[in-house]
Amino acid sequence: MSAVKPIFQPVFDANWSKMSTILAKHYANRPFSKDMVTMKGEMNIKMSLLMKLASPIYRLFGSLVPYTGDNIKTTAFAKSELNSNKYIMERHFHFPGKEEFVFRSALLPIKNNEVVELMKFGVGWRAKYILTDTDCGTASPTVRIIHQGYVLHLPQIRHDLFISLPLELFIGEIYAEEVTSVEDSFNMRLSITHRLFGVMYEYSGRFAVTDVEL
Repeated sequence: MSAVKPIFQPVFDANWSKMSTILAKHYANRPFSKDMVTMKGEMNIKMSLLMKLASPIYRLFGSLVPYTGDNIKTTAFAKSELNSNKYIMERHFHFPGKEEFVFRSALLPIKNNEVVELMKFGVGWRAKYILTDTDCGTASPTVRIIHQGYVLHLPQIRHDLFISLPLELFIGEIYAEEVTSVEDSFNMRLSITHRLFGVMYEYSGRFAVTDVEL
């Protein structure tokens, strides 16, 4: 294996050594490569009435899964690109009675422990990635992903140009976490919470890494 560091190793910096085996596999992708990590699991997806009404909008922007359901079989592929240091997440959802839904986003480290997750048309959200070695007092290495704002990426003008978008006023702030369950799986959860309307959107599930191609 090449000595090139994984894309996320500088993001977690000295805390990288605290990674559990399963999380280290999850974030194993190296930049400028054909690396791919496959993860399989099931997800539960919930949304408020307001988010259901807005689902055509975020389906257009490719920003969220527009359906709800429990125990939805999901396969996620973490991919690298030969020409970039982006960490691509491609999620395939298998809803009963529906065509496979694919949700794709690109995670781009920008400085220190800050990462921007980009969807269609350059819309994304900025977050801090924090690795801790406990979850609620138990010894479970956990990645906490803390909201830092919504952005619009304009690489046509400058590759590092991100314009802030005040979307918190409309849909709220995002929080996500990935918690080591056992050495071969992890639990994940993402929620969007509005300060007036409460939880607007939430998905959660458990994943196992089934293949690592480096």
